[in-house]
Amino acid sequence: MILCTVDDVNKEEYGRRQFHWLSEGGFTGEILVNKQPRDLKRFRRLSAYIMQDHDLQPHLTVLEAMHFSANLKIGVELSPAMLEIATHDYGRLNDNLVEKMMNGQSNFYRNPEPFSPSFESKLMPIKETSPEGPMVLLEMPLFPENDSGNQRPVSPVLAKPKKLAKKLSFNPERWCGRDEIYTTSFCRQFSLLLLRTFLILSRDRSLMTMRFAIHCLIAPLIGMLYFGIGNQAAQIFNNYNYVFFSIMFLMFTAFSSMTMAFPLELPIITREHFNRWYSLRAYYIAMTVADIPIQLLCTVTYILITYYMTGQPPEAFRVGLFTLICLMVAWVAQGLGLLVASLFNVKNGAIFGPFFICPFLIFSGFFIHLTDAHPIMHWLFHISFLKYALQGAALAIFGYDRPRMDCDETYCHFVLPKKFLKEVDMLQADFVEAVIALSVIFFVFRVSAFYVMQYRMKNKI
Repeated sequence: MILCTVDDVNKEEYGRRQFHWLSEGGFTGEILVNKQPRDLKRFRRLSAYIMQDHDLQPHLTVLEAMHFSANLKIGVELSPAMLEIATHDYGRLNDNLVEKMMNGQSNFYRNPEPFSPSFESKLMPIKETSPEGPMVLLEMPLFPENDSGNQRPVSPVLAKPKKLAKKLSFNPERWCGRDEIYTTSFCRQFSLLLLRTFLILSRDRSLMTMRFAIHCLIAPLIGMLYFGIGNQAAQIFNNYNYVFFSIMFLMFTAFSSMTMAFPLELPIITREHFNRWYSLRAYYIAMTVADIPIQLLCTVTYILITYYMTGQPPEAFRVGLFTLICLMVAWVAQGLGLLVASLFNVKNGAIFGPFFICPFLIFSGFFIHLTDAHPIMHWLFHISFLKYALQGAALAIFGYDRPRMDCDETYCHFVLPKKFLKEVDMLQADFVEAVIALSVIFFVFRVSAFYVMQYRMKNKI
């Protein structure tokens, strides 16, 4: 069953095409709508279509997919009759995942050949508001009831279309022919998309489980590599390396999770946004919020394992500060990953992604200190989020008047952690400044990614 509308054109004259045959075998001319040249950009924004190669969320059941689409597309005017249309046709297949129903793996109507001679359909108007207003058309597939050739609709609810038309309580003029108006409010869009994203993430084991497993596997390895060095003055540089590696690991995993996963979602987002299910802003915020618990779980798991195994100071406020910095650098990296994913596909994102990270890595202050660099390049240090992440993490571990460290050697130069902070040019660093800088860079990346995504959508629509 296909429910469609015809709007903004004269019903007696949808448009005529004037073509002239060329000797080369092509066509030229113009397309007129109501005797006026067609505005292609406006025509695309007023059109809604469903392609044969349908991009759907594979981890939702058929019933869930139909419920979300009906609630987002029809909104508050969704009536029980319309919900019955959306969900009844699939019967016992409602609980199957969409991925099992795509690409011909299952037959919705249990008909041997949907395009065989036994397949027919009716296209009938079931609701019309005015002679010049939009018309609602219902395409009703018909299949033979038995060998006698009697036809029946695929769903009992479609058996009486005139009665069905009276039950349809929505107003077509409200959701046809609009440019930017959505049938549901922003808050409802956000709540529905957030719920849908949580369902998808809970079932997409290939992404969520893999992210968590990587953190659980790498954490013991790093813990064994730097085992028990947290309070050893002779190993203070190795301890500093542990801090830097933790930031790099969490940054790369968060960055890669976006560059690899988001481009695969883009065709689905494009189709749904094109058909005015929801605003891009609602989707973007819902996606950001939904990923917070996953990143929080992965980051905290890694930190708790490595922090304990490396023998860092067992002080709650230091653990909290170190966790906060690691979480913020992961979220900033996700924003950068979204920006890259909005610009490139999966293949190009994997190639060009590291080039976007390299400048921040070079000017992080780990390989060369700010005071040792040429003054003309100092501004590059000030815009590097890894510099602020490294400063905040180092202050959490070595700062705030940490007492003398143990020394098992004859002489340890950095028994006092404050002396080491001076050595790495972080004695004057401020933790609050680092948090503020990371927050600003986080919003810059997120907002930039949103507008790049919006630009790509507008060029595709």
